[in-house]
Amino acid sequence: SKAVFKVKVDENNNPYRHKCRIVARGFQESDQGDVKTAYLNAELPKPIYLRPQKGLEPILGTGKILELRKAVYGLGASGRLWWQTFTEKNRQFGMTSMTADDCVFKIQTGKSILIVAIIVDYVLMIGNDEALRQKWFDFMRGHFE
Repeated sequence: SKAVFKVKVDENNNPYRHKCRIVARGFQESDQGDVKTAYLNAELPKPIYLRPQKGLEPILGTGKILELRKAVYGLGASGRLWWQTFTEKNRQFGMTSMTADDCVFKIQTGKSILIVAIIVDYVLMIGNDEALRQKWFDFMRGHFE
């Protein structure tokens, strides 16, 4: 195995992120990352209404109720809603869920293969085609941060 390093630069060519990929077998590379605010990418099927936390009355006013439209950490259904959202985007890209684990997705075209696994908001990718991996990453970045 070997490490492949990449430096992300901003529009002024200043480095702002250092990335490292591990090349496992010379022809397969893996990537990993987090989906920022993953649960907030999932819409609730119907709004949930909450009473504000004590101490917020001076900011919100008394007697106000909050309407929650997005999944949040701590809400029982959030994990499932986020998984459904992530799964739908993978299907739109042309990926299928693995039979043994529906949190692992695969796409194969000819000799190119990409496998993506997700655990809550942590994503691991492995594949043998850099262009396919970048295409998936760009597609997902268009939907999630």
